[in-house]
This record gives sequence, C-alpha cells and structure tokens, in this order.
Amino acid sequence: MSALRIARWGILAVLVVLAAGCGAHGDPPPKSVNAELGAEFTLAPGSTGHIDSDRVQVLFREVTEDSRCPVDVDCVWPGDAAVVVTVTVENAESEHELHSNPQFTTAVTVEGYHIRLVDLEPSPWGSKDVAPDAYRVDLLVTRA
Repeated sequence: MSALRIARWGILAVLVVLAAGCGAHGDPPPKSVNAELGAEFTLAPGSTGHIDSDRVQVLFREVTEDSRCPVDVDCVWPGDAAVVVTVTVENAESEHELHSNPQFTTAVTVEGYHIRLVDLEPSPWGSKDVAPDAYRVDLLVTRA
C-alpha cells in the first residue's frame, strides 16, 4: 500500500471516531436549574427549577401524552400534550398536569404562585415519536 493510501485511511478513521463522538450522547441536562420569579426557564424531564428567593420548586416529571400535530402535517386540530409537574412551595408539595393546548389547563395556581406551561419542545415530526428524555418544557412562575 502506498503512503498516500495509508494516510487516506488514517484520516478516514479519525473522521469516523470524531463523528461518533458528536452523536446525541452529549452532557446530560442539569438536574437543577436556578430560575427567577417572572422569567421563563427550561427544564428537561427529571429536572427541577428552583426559585430560591421565594422557596418555590417545580419538578418536570414527564410527558404523559403527546398528540400534537406533527410540524410536517396539515391537521384539522392542533392536538395536545400533557406534562406532569410537581410544585413545592416551602414544604407543601402537589402534582399537576399542564397541557400545551389552551383549550385545556395550561396553568395552575399553588400557594399564591401561578405556574404556566409556555412551550414544549421538540414538536413531533412525521410519524416519529419523540424520545421521552428529549423533551424540554418552558415554564413561567409568577405571584398570583
């Protein structure tokens, strides 16, 4: 084999290794996010948003349903996604289901705080299901 051919195979091997390292296996999302009252924040499943100034915590448990219309499809109805969050104010804990469709419950008031689901990503695409750990929810917490 010529030196040029060996060099090409070596470069190809390096590129394959680099491409394998660039997959979806990046750093896991943080389990704890510092958030501010009145400012949107983003959570991954299993992550908690802490508003320390007001001793409020919001845990994004899971997406229990996602029937939203895929981005690449024309639908008669936009569909809906249901997100389960656990809200803790001081030591009082409660679980709530929030929806992406405004025809359903998109917000809840707990112990004087208003928690609203602002957005859920990623949006469905075609017939592919979104992986449970790929979801990200944008929330907003304000005083009621």
